Amino acid sequence: MLRAVLEEAGRRLPGCAAAVLVGSDGMVIEKWTAPGAPPADDLAAELTPVLRSIQTLGRNTGGGPFREMIVGLEAWTCLMHPVNSETYVVLVARHDSVPGRIRYEAARAASRIEPELR
Repeated sequence: MLRAVLEEAGRRLPGCAAAVLVGSDGMVIEKWTAPGAPPADDLAAELTPVLRSIQTLGRNTGGGPFREMIVGLEAWTCLMHPVNSETYVVLVARHDSVPGRIRYEAARAASRIEPELR
C-alpha cells in the first residue's frame, strides 16, 4: 500500500524522479524511483540532519513545529512533508517543476499514508 501511494504521487507529478517515505531517523521506509533518480537512501541520509536543524530552529525561536521543507538545486527540487511526527514524504522533481504542484502531491500522499501508519 505505501509503495502504491508513493508511485501514484510520482506518476501524478510531472517530472518526478523519486517519492520516498522516510523516518526521522533517516531510514527509508518505502520508495518509488524513476530511472536516473538520486539514490533514495542518500536523500534520506542528507535531509534528516537538515530536518533536525529546522525542528530545533522552530522550538528555539517560537516558530513552531515543522511544516515542510523545499530545496531547490540546479538539477531538481525536493520537498519534504510530514506524515506524522516521525515520518515524512519526500518528493524529488525536475528543477522547473511547479512548487505548488509538488506541495499538493506531497500533502495528498501524506494524508493517504497516515492512516496506514497508525
